[in-house]
Amino acid sequence: MLHRLVKKFALFTVKILYQNQQEFAHFRVGNFDVKDEPRSGRPIIEKSDEIMIKVERDKHVSIVEIARELGIDHKTILNHLHKAGYKKKLDVWVPHEC
Repeated sequence: MLHRLVKKFALFTVKILYQNQQEFAHFRVGNFDVKDEPRSGRPIIEKSDEIMIKVERDKHVSIVEIARELGIDHKTILNHLHKAGYKKKLDVWVPHEC
């Protein structure tokens, strides 16, 4: 048990030190900008407007149907709807009111 905790702590420490080393490397070359730079990888989807149009047009639409039509993952659609403040209540997508 103690060995496992020591190992986890050591891995955590190495991870923190590596992250700090990467950050300080930017400062050493004179880059003092603290904003995130563009990264490679999967782009943010550009279909959020299409998702919102489909939900506004048909409040009873299924996430799976939208995913099939747009060719994207259903979890991505769910994330976009939650970011836009929508919740599913009684099988209808409605704006969430705080």
